[in-house]
Formats: sequence, C-alpha cells, structure tokens
Amino acid sequence: MDKKVEELSRRMGHATSRRQALKILGVGLVGSGFLARSASAAPRTCATCQCGVGRPCNVKQTFCVEVGRGFPSAQDQCSARCTQAGFKFCGAGTQFHCPQGCPA
Repeated sequence: MDKKVEELSRRMGHATSRRQALKILGVGLVGSGFLARSASAAPRTCATCQCGVGRPCNVKQTFCVEVGRGFPSAQDQCSARCTQAGFKFCGAGTQFHCPQGCPA
C-alpha cells in the first residue's frame, strides 16, 4: 500500500507528501460514495402486501414494503413482512412509484 501512495504522489507531478496524497485520495473516495448513493436512490418502488389467515387466505392486514431492484422480490419481502406480523402471506398487490417511501 505504501508503494501505491508513493507512486500516486510522484505522478501528481510536484512535491506532494504522503499525507497530502492520502487526503486527496480520501476526498475522492468520499465524493464517489456520495455519487453512488444518489444514483441508487431513485426511483423507488413500493408494493402492497396482503396478509391473512385461513384457506383460502382471508386478508386481515395490508402492509407496504419498498421493493429494490432484483432480489429480494416483492413477493419475498411481503412474505417476510407477513410472517413477522404473525400472518400468512396471501399475495403481493400492486407495485407503485413511491419517491418518499411507503406511505404511513
């Protein structure tokens, strides 16, 4: 790691200490973290979960979950949410755009 920092400071073209090179590198990493965070924040999708009891499923409660891209799916998240509340998963309802997250 020391060799990489020294090489970075040499490539910068002028007298740069290790400390200055590490500061620049740290600022770059923090900046890229903010960019990655803002890019992954939009758009948001929510789904309604129907939870209940019996066979056929008698819906007793409805929850909202925020659905990410890919895994876990809306069905997986709804199933986990219903189980957590002590109900059986009846089905995942509509998915909708929710920029502020799930409505309360």
